[in-house]
Amino acid sequence: MYKISSEFIASTATIGAFILPKAVDANCPHCNRKVTLTCAWKQERKLLPELMHASSTCPACHEMVTFILVNMNLNDVYYEGGELFIYPASHRREPLDEIAGALTERLERAYTAAINIYNLGEWNGAVVACRRALEGITKDLLPHDKRDKNLFKQIEELSNHRDFAKPIQELAHSLRSGGNLGAHFDLEKEANKEIATLMFDLLDSMIEYIYVLPEKIKSLESKIQSLNTDNG
Repeated sequence: MYKISSEFIASTATIGAFILPKAVDANCPHCNRKVTLTCAWKQERKLLPELMHASSTCPACHEMVTFILVNMNLNDVYYEGGELFIYPASHRREPLDEIAGALTERLERAYTAAINIYNLGEWNGAVVACRRALEGITKDLLPHDKRDKNLFKQIEELSNHRDFAKPIQELAHSLRSGGNLGAHFDLEKEANKEIATLMFDLLDSMIEYIYVLPEKIKSLESKIQSLNTDNG
């Protein structure tokens, strides 16, 4: 299952004592197109605020989708809100959970924008946006005199400025020998989903390695020090 944010609920309908989602903007779990799905809530049994479900049909591929709504809240008159899930899980790519506060505001915007383009299935645009996010990382870490190189060289240069030489060197070697993927760092080539996915896997890995992991280690060290102090 995949949780649907409330901002993607396009409209609601009142059924008895419940205010329920009527139309939901989502990527179809089957064809991955961005569509508006109409919810047909099951009423063969009494609706329960703890758990209810609806069916829908994708207008593009005509496959069946199920919505599950749990934990609705009771206001003065109606049950509303709750958590909405779609089944099967969407093929959407989601931003890393831990990026809040780890990235600069500019880099976080570039990363989120790239994810959004990827989820539209615009592979050329997604690769271009991914490159921009990767360039944002390298320019965030490299000195000014090293930022005029192409993206591949910038990634390779990172190992000279951060204490993670071996992983970055191995990554650069993989890109150098990776043929089709490596070409997308310098050349205008037609992209497809496989190339875009690999590029985004690279982007996520670099963000986790450079930004998220150090913060996790700092947090762990702080907890260990606090534990030692308490036990001392």
